[in-house]
Amino acid sequence: MSDRDQWPENPNEVPSQPKSGGGCLKAVMIIGGIGFIGLVICCGGLAWFGRGFIPKMVTAPADVAVLGQEVMKIDIPAEFVGQAGMSMDNFAMTMKFATFQHKEQKGTLMIGSMQVKIGDLKDQQAAFNAQKTQQGGAQEGMKITTTEDREFTIQGQPVKFKFSEAEQVGTGKKFQLVSSEFESGGRLMLLQLTLEEDAYDEEAVVKMIESIQ
Repeated sequence: MSDRDQWPENPNEVPSQPKSGGGCLKAVMIIGGIGFIGLVICCGGLAWFGRGFIPKMVTAPADVAVLGQEVMKIDIPAEFVGQAGMSMDNFAMTMKFATFQHKEQKGTLMIGSMQVKIGDLKDQQAAFNAQKTQQGGAQEGMKITTTEDREFTIQGQPVKFKFSEAEQVGTGKKFQLVSSEFESGGRLMLLQLTLEEDAYDEEAVVKMIESIQ
């Protein structure tokens, strides 16, 4: 074959170059890589988002005591031992509960706090009360016989506490109940004590309430 046979019929025409799939492959790889990174970021973000709504539980008495001090600065009477605690922190709220049990199994003390990061504190109170019930804060099976409101000063603000006498339905066993829900430092706070009458020390209870900071 002569060199002339390889010339183009039109001398002004630029010879075409062989097509390659490398450009398309490179584009696909770039798009795929961006999609993969986005998927990783998205899934990681969803995992982080989900973890914020999963409560962290503690049951060791020492851990419950530490959590209790995060809920509120308070002097817990020596006859109460940490039983269980829950904390949850996410973009919407921070919620913490700590439950203490009487050494002789004669009652419980529960304290809790909730700080709202989005919306109004009052709008989130239903969620707080639902968690309180789940943590064993509902004084079910009790028939209130008398109730007295007493006022204490906490962080310079007047706070009402309910002091009640109650009977356990079915057994007639007498209990003393002390409870309050109040706002302090932008947080909704809870204290709820349920104690058999023969184990109740009112002076110690008052001292505990007055120690709240």
